[in-house]
Amino acid sequence: MTLYLGFNQKTARSYRAHHLPILTLCPYAKSVPQNKRALHFLPQATHIILTSPSSAQLFLSRMTQLAHKDTLIKTKEYLCLGVATKERLLSLLPKASYNVATQEIAEGFLPLLEVLPPTSRILYPHSALARPVIKNFLYKKFTFFSYSHYTVRPRKFKKTFFSSYKKIIFTSPSTVRAFAKIFPEFPEKIYWCQGPITFQEFQKFSHLPATLLVKASS
Repeated sequence: MTLYLGFNQKTARSYRAHHLPILTLCPYAKSVPQNKRALHFLPQATHIILTSPSSAQLFLSRMTQLAHKDTLIKTKEYLCLGVATKERLLSLLPKASYNVATQEIAEGFLPLLEVLPPTSRILYPHSALARPVIKNFLYKKFTFFSYSHYTVRPRKFKKTFFSSYKKIIFTSPSTVRAFAKIFPEFPEKIYWCQGPITFQEFQKFSHLPATLLVKASS
């Protein structure tokens, strides 16, 4: 049996895997300063970066609540990391205008950003654990507001829970670190890692072999 540790149930089904998020997504309160600043920046934003299905869901629901209407979010151009993020966007905003970065790591956004006019104003919600790749690029060219709107925390499981699974799918560096909290020494299993950054994180914790996957976002 295969166990998928990311958030996206649809992606888990595509692997014919059991779905078990090893992380808990923890949104920041609506009242935190960065949410208020994001709401203030939203009317002038021309583009919004969405890096995962979870981030897309949280951003759109939160901004609709804070703005008390969805008119503002309907008029933006969305830059989506991966097909799964695009699909989540369209499930919430069917007529949204979008572009998709098919290389599903932060660096995959750079070709999309490079062709935007310098007059673009970009809103970038992200995880508190996001790497600075996108933000560093935005500094070079754009007026933007970047802010963390959630963090993730590892869930607690007994080791015996994983004993019946032969394959484990990691979807992010955070899922690798959460698994390492349960297993300081990784057990002998078949490990798959979505994306090179996840693969690199796996190699920090284990010398066991792993397969690099190129698939939908977590």
